[in-house]
Amino acid sequence: MRNTHKFTKIALFLFFIGASVGTVAAQKAATPEQQAKTFYEWYVRELNREGSDPADDKSTLPKYVTKRLIKEIDRMRNAQEYDADYYISAQDTDDSWRVST
Repeated sequence: MRNTHKFTKIALFLFFIGASVGTVAAQKAATPEQQAKTFYEWYVRELNREGSDPADDKSTLPKYVTKRLIKEIDRMRNAQEYDADYYISAQDTDDSWRVST
């Protein structure tokens, strides 16, 4: 009986620890607005780096957009159906656009 009581206390303790960790993780999740801002800050910064094409960054891009969207954009680029930058909806960029978002 004593072991059962001890086991119950440990189980309750672990349950409350798990619940509090889940709550903290949920509170730290980015809102859609924060996620979009973070994406465009990264994207424009990379776009302005010499020789960089963030649309080809297969390690960072999937953190922000779905694999399905990446495949669709790649398909359009390969078929030459869409010759603008999908994310900023422009064909060209200009050095004077280097501003902070």
